[in-house]
Amino acid sequence: MKKLGFTLIEMIVTILVVSIMFLAIAGFLELGTKGYADSAKRQALQNQARFAIEKMSREIRHGVPNSFKNETNQCLVFYPIKYSGFYVERPLSSAIQFVIGNDNAPTTLNGGEYLVVNPSQFSDLDTTSSGSINVSPLTSTANVYTVSSSLPSQSVGRRHYIYEPDKLVRYCIDTDGFIQKQIGVSAAVKIAENVVSGAFRYEDASLVRGGLVHIELSFEQNDERSEYKHDVQVLNVP
Repeated sequence: MKKLGFTLIEMIVTILVVSIMFLAIAGFLELGTKGYADSAKRQALQNQARFAIEKMSREIRHGVPNSFKNETNQCLVFYPIKYSGFYVERPLSSAIQFVIGNDNAPTTLNGGEYLVVNPSQFSDLDTTSSGSINVSPLTSTANVYTVSSSLPSQSVGRRHYIYEPDKLVRYCIDTDGFIQKQIGVSAAVKIAENVVSGAFRYEDASLVRGGLVHIELSFEQNDERSEYKHDVQVLNVP
């Protein structure tokens, strides 16, 4: 009678084959898991970059025209618009009357606001400039504000912009690879990381377009680098 079973050689071969199969499967799973993890990190880096660029772009578009300045190519500063609207000047009474077009226009301005008309350079928004008028505190009558002052220049569209001097926005790329946002003298807030290089460059408005901000950013993580070049046009005109 023939006995059924495995010989020692057959057992060893079987163990080797099964071990090789397990190693192959484990290697395949490891590659798949590593690929997924790398893809997730890459996606997170790109999402962060898009978020930072979109956030900066949205704020830059609605800055006071010609209020932009490069402190260095690593920093961009500007004044955001708080309110805007239209004005008329009353030369006989040395007064300016204006309305605010925002839906949330207050009855009283009391937040340290200044009004500017037709600014042509960053220094026009300095509180000591003749082109910048203190309108706080000021209360409207029938939604019309009146301030005793005169204007050094006029806006063709009779537009005015109201801003807060202590709310200057500053975006900077620091040496630690962060993009930081600072408002006035408040603490800076990180909005992006893993920045290995970058620059901001502002171009003054021309006859055919408003001011233009060039943004160049390079993000790097795990030896993978993503380059971004983005132009943002300031939508408002003096």
